[in-house]
Amino acid sequence: MHPLRLAPLLPAHIMAPLALSLDRRRKARVEPLLAANGSMVDVVRQALTRCKQGPDPHSERLIKQYSHILLEELRNSEPGGVDHFAIALDQAVRSRRPEIMDWSGVPLKYKQLEMKWLDQFNVRMGSYASFAAHVRTAVAGLKQARIYDLAAGSGGLMRYMAAHPAPGTALDLTASDLHPAYVATGQELATAAQLPVRFECRDALQLHDLKGHVELFVCTQSGHHLDSGALVAMIAQAIDVAPRGLVFIDLLRSLGNVAAAALATGLSCAVPTMQWDGMQSVRRSYTPAELQLLARLAGAQQVDVQVQRPAFVVLRASR
Repeated sequence: MHPLRLAPLLPAHIMAPLALSLDRRRKARVEPLLAANGSMVDVVRQALTRCKQGPDPHSERLIKQYSHILLEELRNSEPGGVDHFAIALDQAVRSRRPEIMDWSGVPLKYKQLEMKWLDQFNVRMGSYASFAAHVRTAVAGLKQARIYDLAAGSGGLMRYMAAHPAPGTALDLTASDLHPAYVATGQELATAAQLPVRFECRDALQLHDLKGHVELFVCTQSGHHLDSGALVAMIAQAIDVAPRGLVFIDLLRSLGNVAAAALATGLSCAVPTMQWDGMQSVRRSYTPAELQLLARLAGAQQVDVQVQRPAFVVLRASR
């Protein structure tokens, strides 16, 4: 058995004890923080409304500015009962340095290789199976549901779900990405395997034309590429367009998960630079309290955030 198959058996609190202890206390600070900064929240909500009409650079700057301020206020808060070492450790782990995959000069061939490796990694670890379970739960009770995957790369999750149908809701699957090359690769793979998945080029921040055509948006393992303002904008549009809102899944930021990412990539990939990207993915990611704050700021009324073993955060947000 490959060692990665054991990873999902590890409880998240073993991988990130200090991070989750700190996060539980910060989650209690989310609603009071929003209430104390009502004027900022109003500015963001008004800017989000203006953005429904199309790109609005001024409104986008306001969303980015105020979401960043509120996020940093949450991160810099020191709730009672928290070890100051945990706070300092979280500050040291956080990073906004880009992954090698996001560098402009990196050849497309390398980026596609990393995408292929990530697909294989998710299948081997059982991540796609657990992600798919969250998606199916979100549309339970519907006879048919149109699922739209955002920033999906080559659409690995949608291809997995098409290849592993389950009883219950009939799913109509679409994968999208901003990069045409990733979309083309996904379409080729789906066609070769005769999988019923559509592929589209789309900016994950431009969703309003899909109203009436999507029941649920999905975004997995891509959120750490977005700054807080972009993430707020994506959540706001997703919950406005889709009746079942958004299922968002990404890595959990913690020192233990940074080390685990380095080990996992080392065990499963011969490309050394992918170790850097794996660690940076974790360091750039959001914690449950941070996602709760951003989802509420985006206008979500129904917000459920949970930790999925061994190293993921799952957000479900809707009106």
